[in-house]
Amino acid sequence: MGRPVGLNIPDEVPLRTRIAVYAPEPVNEGDTPIWIAVLQSAAEEEWSDRVGQFDDMLDTVRVHAIRPGSRAADQDVIVRGQLEGDRDLVTATLEQGVNDIWTFSAPGNRYTSLFLRPEEPQLDLTLTLYNPDRQTIARIDNGYAGSSETVTDILLEQPGNYLVEVSEFFQDDGRYTLSFVQSDLPQYNTGGRIEFGQAIQGELSPQGRQYWVFGGTSGQRVSIVVEPTTSTLDPVLELYGPDGRQLVTLDEGFSGDPELISGFELPASGEYAILVQSFSQQGGSFTLSLDESGQDVANFYDAGDLVYGDVRQETLQRQEAHAWFFEGVAGDQLTVRTTPLDSNLDLHIWLLDQDVHR
Repeated sequence: MGRPVGLNIPDEVPLRTRIAVYAPEPVNEGDTPIWIAVLQSAAEEEWSDRVGQFDDMLDTVRVHAIRPGSRAADQDVIVRGQLEGDRDLVTATLEQGVNDIWTFSAPGNRYTSLFLRPEEPQLDLTLTLYNPDRQTIARIDNGYAGSSETVTDILLEQPGNYLVEVSEFFQDDGRYTLSFVQSDLPQYNTGGRIEFGQAIQGELSPQGRQYWVFGGTSGQRVSIVVEPTTSTLDPVLELYGPDGRQLVTLDEGFSGDPELISGFELPASGEYAILVQSFSQQGGSFTLSLDESGQDVANFYDAGDLVYGDVRQETLQRQEAHAWFFEGVAGDQLTVRTTPLDSNLDLHIWLLDQDVHR
């Protein structure tokens, strides 16, 4: 009797469960064995109808002992190795069409920050973090080609082994650097340093204020975007000059809306500070990006989800691209029509499949 994980049964009914246990050989002598269990459950009255499907599923299972640096059989994945201690810095080369996996252990209730930096300008990297149950807890893809991807002070409550996956938007190859920091207390709750081409995903505590500092030169044009990743956060964006004078203050949107400084010309050379805070007492997660102006797109905005038949209206900021998501199945025929509501708009549309191919 019961409701196994992943089985949606409204009432308690008699169940039949099959447990298949796989024990791959350890990579090195003396390694702790890893056991993989597959549970297949169905209501007792439906078991005879399901058992054939369950058999077919088990026939597809492949378990491999993967050595660091080797490519997983039948998979486009390379296990690179273990991130050690409270701080680590590693460098590797992505192969074309292949994702890299790094692992680390956490005792639970520790803060972790990850910094992924491309070594080659054409790389558009994505960082994905999985918990010990292999569920996605963070996916960072805020920047464009050549941009760094960063997540700061993410609280890992569950003890165990975590996975960090590094992939490339267009499945390209190239070198990258991955930095890893663990701590008992948040390290970036008041801010830190940000570089041009960097996108930082962070958490703003209730009534919190974060200062992010960068070096600029007189006459340089910059774009700064703060985009909430929770609908409850109403961010305020301010820019301060080397003399401490406030240069820009923005609070133009509502909760969940981004704030954007586009093409601002720096008046002097020196250290500038970006202040991010919340208009209300509620905190939340956000993404902060800093770029030099002149790029075609400075802000990649998740506009939301669509279903067939939807008609939606949005406002494009300067140097901004909107991404809309919808579910489709093979054979669907669709028409996507966008209508500019301003005469100066010249719109471009890309349709990307689930592998992010145009």
